[in-house]
Amino acid sequence: MTNIYTIYLFVFIFSILSMSRIFFKFIISLLQTDPKPMVFSGREIFFYGLIITYIITFLIQTNT
Repeated sequence: MTNIYTIYLFVFIFSILSMSRIFFKFIISLLQTDPKPMVFSGREIFFYGLIITYIITFLIQTNT
């Protein structure tokens, strides 16, 4: 765990888990008999935006 790459990998896996949680919540709310819209606060939108940005950046960086 002394390598900085392991910290980046940990944050990447955490980001993937966070996005999968949102994806599953979306699917569950979509399949309900009375679907309700998902409402996010400003902080949540910012947080999920950072997560998506980190995932894309991590994938681009590891492919180069």
